[in-house]
Amino acid sequence: MAVMKKPAPDTVVFEPEFVEGLREIWEDRIIFNKVLGLKLVHVAQTMSPHASTCAAS
Repeated sequence: MAVMKKPAPDTVVFEPEFVEGLREIWEDRIIFNKVLGLKLVHVAQTMSPHASTCAAS
């Protein structure tokens, strides 16, 4: 039996609360990133050729 998958959406809009939480973790809670001064400047949808899920990059 064939399994039908939903087509991936063309764009993903991340809610501001999600982006702020991600920024807090990336910039403030990961000490190594804080020491280096790494900042989250952009979150975009990417599609892995090996998976059918979207990830933040």
